[in-house]
Amino acid sequence: MSNSAVPGRVVATKEIFDALPWFVCILLTLTALTGYASLDALILLTITSLVPNSWRVARTTLSLFTGVVFSIAVLLAFADSALNYFFARSVDIQYDLLLIPTVWDLVAQSSGTFTAFIVFAAGFSLLAALGWLGAQVIKNSRPIISLRSVKIPLLVATGFFVWAEVPSKSPISRTVSGLQGAVNIHNREDPFEQILLAAENKVLKLPWNLKQVSGQDVMLLFVESYGRVLWDDPAARAAFKPIIEQGQKDLEAAGYYVASTFMHSPTYSGRSWLAHMTVLTGVTTQHQSEWQRMLTSRVLPLAHYFNLAGYETVTVAPNIDIKEWPEGDFFQFKKNFWAPDINYKGPRYGWSMMPDQYLLLQIHKQIIEQSTDPIFAEVTLTTSHAPFITPPFVDETPLREEALIAKYNSQKPPKGPVIWDLTPEKYISSVNYSLKSVWQFLAQEYPRQGTFIVLGDHQPANPVHRVNARSLGHHWDVPFHLVTKDETIYNRAIESGFTPGLMPNEKAEPRPMEAAYALLLTLFSEQP
Repeated sequence: MSNSAVPGRVVATKEIFDALPWFVCILLTLTALTGYASLDALILLTITSLVPNSWRVARTTLSLFTGVVFSIAVLLAFADSALNYFFARSVDIQYDLLLIPTVWDLVAQSSGTFTAFIVFAAGFSLLAALGWLGAQVIKNSRPIISLRSVKIPLLVATGFFVWAEVPSKSPISRTVSGLQGAVNIHNREDPFEQILLAAENKVLKLPWNLKQVSGQDVMLLFVESYGRVLWDDPAARAAFKPIIEQGQKDLEAAGYYVASTFMHSPTYSGRSWLAHMTVLTGVTTQHQSEWQRMLTSRVLPLAHYFNLAGYETVTVAPNIDIKEWPEGDFFQFKKNFWAPDINYKGPRYGWSMMPDQYLLLQIHKQIIEQSTDPIFAEVTLTTSHAPFITPPFVDETPLREEALIAKYNSQKPPKGPVIWDLTPEKYISSVNYSLKSVWQFLAQEYPRQGTFIVLGDHQPANPVHRVNARSLGHHWDVPFHLVTKDETIYNRAIESGFTPGLMPNEKAEPRPMEAAYALLLTLFSEQP
């Protein structure tokens, strides 16, 4: 062995130990911040470590690109963790990006525009800083020039390990997979097509003459975040049960029959529109891509049958503030009753543009009193939407618009970060308000014959839960109440497994929410 070989080995060894700490630092940082090692960043790190320092353009380009991938990995990991905690789902890249304006509106309206700007600016600044840091660390680390070093096998072995264990968590592969899924939905090449075909065939076998509710109004009243946690949590149950018991007494005193069950929602903690789509079409719609596909399907929504029966069909959505929505033609409602039509002049309560009691008053004033035809309405009640900012009262006097507005304006709701304290007590208070408003509206204010479905769209977010709904098997369950003066409809519901009253049988197996479609057509139609 020549003497000249020794210094070379020393230099190579020095380079190995110069570069190895950077590699370990990057790998550990990725793992700590993202919950997994980003396969894409790891591959780019391997490539960059082989590029000599003299190739400055190549090393700079690769390091910057690696920094971008690193930022994407952090963003996806944070989003995955947050969405799994709050909504029990992972990131749906191609559609979640479209929800950014909605998130901005939620934060801005509940906490102020300045707070929203600070939150978004801080988030983007943090991502940019992480990307820059990753790029600088990689750019300034010494390259490995000796194939005999221990780092090359280490990188290769780690790469294969990551590839085998977590390919679906790679930012780039996740993005490509998501986009490919959207393409498959668009090209109608996914399994959901078979579900749609089955639904189209099934509806042909259902009764739909609606003669049992002939001349009656029919309303679906979706209570935001009204979930089974109110039964499962003993403290929540104690605070919630009096509203249920009093509501049942008032409804029965007004001549209503009441029956209840639990249903299994397709969504959790958010994306209420998936639950609405499921009830209105009889097709379980769990993903935004499926919802988009439903809008172009041949499935007939519930409003179709009510239109044929001569009903005035209306969708009531107080938080939709646009004038037109062409895609909504799929649902076949003759009339949209949205925020611009309601023209509310009072304060906003968090995400909810107006209190539920005021909305019900406007339904009475602008829809019921103005229509000589029976009404079929899908109503979205929003007061119990997070963050939970409950109006200070339910007015139990005969409802008057001017009096309600005056009281709301005299007791304006709080704003700022303080309202994001998502405690169970605030949640229970908001649901109690919504239900009390509904019971009073039906028992004291409703002027015509009607049959009503009062149901939850999904469970509330995890911070509200003091019990483990997942371990109980109730993660997705929501209550479903039938309120009617038609004894035949009531008896049919009881025969189908409903429990008398507003307290569902907690031991009974919950029905899938898609079953509501066939159930309602069967309950409301004259039997052969």
